[in-house]
Amino acid sequence: MADNTQLPGTGTGTADIVVATDNIGGVNYQRVKIALGADGTAADAAVGAGTEATVLRVTLPTDGTGAIATINTSVVPGTAATHLGKAEDAGHTTGDTGVMLLAVRQDAPAQTAGTALDYNPLSTNSRGQLHVVELGTDLVASGQVNMTNSAATLIAADTKRKAVTFLNRQLASVFIGPATVTALNGFELQPGAAVTLTTTALVQGITSAASGAAEYTHYLATSDS
Repeated sequence: MADNTQLPGTGTGTADIVVATDNIGGVNYQRVKIALGADGTAADAAVGAGTEATVLRVTLPTDGTGAIATINTSVVPGTAATHLGKAEDAGHTTGDTGVMLLAVRQDAPAQTAGTALDYNPLSTNSRGQLHVVELGTDLVASGQVNMTNSAATLIAADTKRKAVTFLNRQLASVFIGPATVTALNGFELQPGAAVTLTTTALVQGITSAASGAAEYTHYLATSDS
């Protein structure tokens, strides 16, 4: 049978009424439209996305097992204090909401990804310290300086330097430290002694007495290229 049902009019001048129906197995099921509104008003529910005022809202049960339709566009998080997202270079405020970055405890470093370019979690040791690999040393520099009783530079500042070792081959103690070091505030390096510093700063030296021209304090520095 065909869809829709015609109801005969009643009374003089009343036309027949056609009601929208769907015929299923000989039974007509009436088609209806949803209207939303407060008491005394009615607005047809919009087709598609619509707006909040004209879209039928559905409350999902907290224990529901149904699937939600796939979201076809990107979800952009907010960046306010209580939002999960945060804007690049934005200032930190105590109590801000965010997603905590988790790491996996691995007392002995080991690979957890199956192959190259796979996602991999950060890992820590038993003390909660992050496993990292120190950059390899590409450059080695050596030299020697005749230190006197006037402060002079042993080695210049270098932001890429990893470590520097000083060896005193002079006959008198050499006192090393930052710029304007003196024999009173410097670190004493006695004749034949050596020290290794992990610093990128300038290092100067001075002796407490005059020294011969053939006496030198040697250095060996390692740095990244």
